[in-house]
Amino acid sequence: MKKIITGLFIIIAGCLFVISCKREDIPAYNSTNDVYFSITSNSIPKDTSFVTFAYTPFTTDTTVNFLIRVTGPASKQDRAFNLQIADTVGNPAKRGIHYDMPSSLVMPAGKLSVYIPIRFYKTKEMATQTYVLDMHLLPNENFTTSLKAAVVDKAQGITKNVLRHVITIDDRLAQPAGWADIYFGKYSKEKILLIGSAVPYDIKAFATANNAYLPVPTCTYLSSFMMRYFKDHAAVGDTIREADGTVMTMGPAASI
Repeated sequence: MKKIITGLFIIIAGCLFVISCKREDIPAYNSTNDVYFSITSNSIPKDTSFVTFAYTPFTTDTTVNFLIRVTGPASKQDRAFNLQIADTVGNPAKRGIHYDMPSSLVMPAGKLSVYIPIRFYKTKEMATQTYVLDMHLLPNENFTTSLKAAVVDKAQGITKNVLRHVITIDDRLAQPAGWADIYFGKYSKEKILLIGSAVPYDIKAFATANNAYLPVPTCTYLSSFMMRYFKDHAAVGDTIREADGTVMTMGPAASI
């Protein structure tokens, strides 16, 4: 299954925190021709993105568009810009295996922004390993790179690098913040995927934004549904089991 995403599909350790942050715009018109990454979440600049296949088990590849902007006036001609991939980080992603992207990168004539489509591929190793794509914008004959950072929070001195963007890629479905053991029992990848398909339920909702459990009514409904699901399957001799062969159960607060 292929999936195309405009913008970013990002899972950040199960949650995304945005606290007292205000984006400061970089003016489009400047006396210099600077090129920079313009990647945001809720209008907040980001210099790290997380691409995971864990919540979409039937997806084998996905395309994510990353926004590049330039300052200065638009040109009447296409202008190439210089984006390099560094392989100095641990476990670097390999082109053609973990990702693909256009070999020719240009700012189109008359434009001050362009999306770079990067296609990511799921591999079996991603279930246990995280790969890193480390992108750097460098100067060339068309563009300079004097813009170093975007201000996220002036009061606290928080900035984000706009010349480097790091992407991690994996298929590791770790226990998300919204998982409550008291309702769902001991966490397993098999169990959360089964909840998603049996109910059905969008399991990305377990990655809650405020680092808290799912709402109690949701936990009650999901756990009760799964208890009935287990009971119905056991009644016809199809006991639902974990990967290690033990019987799959819900937590002590679950009831039929």
